[in-house]
Amino acid sequence: MVNPTTVPAALVLLDFQQGLTAIPDAADPPPLAAAVAEHGVLDKAAAALATARARGLTVAHVRVAFEAGHANRTNRTPRFDDHEAAGRFLLGSAASEFCTEVAPADGEPVFSKGSVAAFASTTLERALRVRGARTLFLAGIATHLAVESAAREAADRGFEVVVLGDGCTAPDQGLHEHAITQTIPLFAEVIDTDGLGQRLDAVTG
Repeated sequence: MVNPTTVPAALVLLDFQQGLTAIPDAADPPPLAAAVAEHGVLDKAAAALATARARGLTVAHVRVAFEAGHANRTNRTPRFDDHEAAGRFLLGSAASEFCTEVAPADGEPVFSKGSVAAFASTTLERALRVRGARTLFLAGIATHLAVESAAREAADRGFEVVVLGDGCTAPDQGLHEHAITQTIPLFAEVIDTDGLGQRLDAVTG
């Protein structure tokens, strides 16, 4: 039995994994790698993670990682067909490993998804409910895909959603900016990571 935390909020980190940010010593880094490095996204996410842990939030880690036989795959788009055909993001592969800067600590739940959004192919919602989370803080990659999809889903499921804008990025900065300034604010609040502590004061106060 999981005991709920005393803080009714959670930090959900989305797709911070080596196959999207750069596998160490890889000759051909993925398209997101340059943007993650240029904008210091892992450092921002790590700072948010440290704050969340210090303040007693639930922390959940979500990644793209396919089970044997791709049993957990729910997304049926050609892009996911390509992932399956190429054998990408298999559980246990380097591509599915979390980045060391934001690696899960003991006891922090990990969810392996076969979808773009975080809820469709996982038990994330149940885990958050059991732990008493009502407000979700999101950071991850890519902004216009995993982050926006998770924010939309979470809002529809009744969570208050806050996206840490500088803790996200996309392969093209225009896609990131459009998501952060135009679409995500329709159903979530957007703040910078250095405002997380103050925002948490409002949640817990």
